[in-house]
Amino acid sequence: MGNIRAQPSGKLYFDFRYLGKRCREITALPDTAMNRKLLTQTLKKIEAEILTGQFDYAKYFPTSTFLKTIKLQEVRVNRGAYSDTDPLS
Repeated sequence: MGNIRAQPSGKLYFDFRYLGKRCREITALPDTAMNRKLLTQTLKKIEAEILTGQFDYAKYFPTSTFLKTIKLQEVRVNRGAYSDTDPLS
């Protein structure tokens, strides 16, 4: 389960796991009760999409510097998950 956390500067950020990687994405939103509620709702949606296999990292974080790493991890996971060959034969 992910969390919404605040930086020392007071800006909120998402902190969750996706494909075995820890993802931390900073927002421009200050740490207020209303902003925490908004981000908590967004995080719940992200986690639901991860569970159903419909999560698109770029949709939520299009300017992320971590996006390239996530795309590479998606390729690696998909290669192993959908392999038609039996490695033991």
